[in-house]
Amino acid sequence: MSLLPSTNDSAVGIHYFAQNLPAGVATGLTWTELGTTGFYTGKITNVSPQLTGTSALSVTLQTATSADANACWIMSAYPSTDTNGTITVLVNALPSTPAVFGVSWAVVKY
Repeated sequence: MSLLPSTNDSAVGIHYFAQNLPAGVATGLTWTELGTTGFYTGKITNVSPQLTGTSALSVTLQTATSADANACWIMSAYPSTDTNGTITVLVNALPSTPAVFGVSWAVVKY
């Protein structure tokens, strides 16, 4: 989500209003090994046709089993224009329970 300063800035801190940018939680992704590296990619498709290779993203692990939370972590994520805007997520290990391995994502800036 993109944040803009409001007109109510104060000495304590800046208040922000969010623009209407896409965000969500993806579960049940198909994880594909990246060559023979032991790293895996999952793709979140149809994010937005406005997504480009230079869009800014926020991607975090939202939900997972205890085993996956300890063994798998998000190494990086990158946007592309593929399939109506795609976010490709790179993890260090294959999640054993992809159905509950939830990736929280948000477009910060197009």
